Amino acid sequence: MKASIVISTFNGEKYIEECLNSISNQSEKNFEVIIINDGSTDNSAKIIKRFIEKDKRFTLHNKKNQGMGASLNFAVNLAKSNIIFRFDD
Repeated sequence: MKASIVISTFNGEKYIEECLNSISNQSEKNFEVIIINDGSTDNSAKIIKRFIEKDKRFTLHNKKNQGMGASLNFAVNLAKSNIIFRFDD
């Protein structure tokens, strides 16, 4: 695994699909994307699940809302690479 990309989202349905498409369309393909759904109450998780069906490099982890810092720390602990990029939706 060359790199890990971490995303924390909370009610990001307006931009999350565009965010994931942007990452997926990069020329570099050797990466994983760890998405933390930080207790969203909108359709964010549903949109992400649909996306993951098409691209297995992306994973979703749902958790109760604890804020961006806690979610990103959780994602970093899941990362398989020591090269980590943070991406916002």
